[in-house]
Amino acid sequence: MGKLDKQVIVLNKSWQPIKVMTVQEALSMMAADAATAMDLSVQGYLVPVRWKDWLELSVTDQDDGIRTPSRVVRAPRVIIACPSVACMLRKSGPLSKRYQRSLRK
Repeated sequence: MGKLDKQVIVLNKSWQPIKVMTVQEALSMMAADAATAMDLSVQGYLVPVRWKDWLELSVTDQDDGIRTPSRVVRAPRVIIACPSVACMLRKSGPLSKRYQRSLRK
């Protein structure tokens, strides 16, 4: 199984799991602004990251990296099928108030 064929959990806007898809499908949704990835590396918290910011994240040893002609992109593990940040902040859980305010800017 290649890196693009690994599984990604898809959450709805209420943060409930609704299905599982491949990394390739998840990256396509993110690039089309139909989904937002969740960064799991911030001390156990889920942090929503949009596509343009996802491209800038570094790939660590525990992440799968997808090599493109110009860069290496981290493979997502969890995405939210909700493109807007306002949609995700309704049920943000462990995100700090300061971080929520920074997302609204």
